[in-house]
Amino acid sequence: MQIKGKVILALVGAAVALIALYCLVMVSQLQNGTTQLASQTTYGTKKQAPAGQLAAGFPVGFVLDANAKISNSFSIPYQKSGQYTATFISAKTVAQEYNGYLQYLKASGFTILNSVLTKSSAHLYGTQATADANITISTVAGKTNVMVSYLTK
Repeated sequence: MQIKGKVILALVGAAVALIALYCLVMVSQLQNGTTQLASQTTYGTKKQAPAGQLAAGFPVGFVLDANAKISNSFSIPYQKSGQYTATFISAKTVAQEYNGYLQYLKASGFTILNSVLTKSSAHLYGTQATADANITISTVAGKTNVMVSYLTK
């Protein structure tokens, strides 16, 4: 009886060891697969626009204030999409910029998913079949700062 118990204990131990080894191999393969997948995704290099200018490819008309002073603009190409971002100072108020972008996005076929307006800041996020738009507006040192990001799908 003691021998049978030892044999059963040895078999159970061997089974547990095999299951642990199998799990270790599977985890290793999953990690390698994830690493391989991540290394296959290519991201472009940030392309900074010259001072005071919009990045090449930035959607025409997406800066609604014709008198805006562009602070920063760049683009980042991805495999199947591209990001275009601009930051500028506007003479308009936060509410004026917010209302302008809200109307612009709706007229351009965007569905507004997030919308916030306070006295000193505002945010809009809209999406459509071919692009997403993210607009953040804030007052800093008495100036209205606007950041517009446009992501093509």
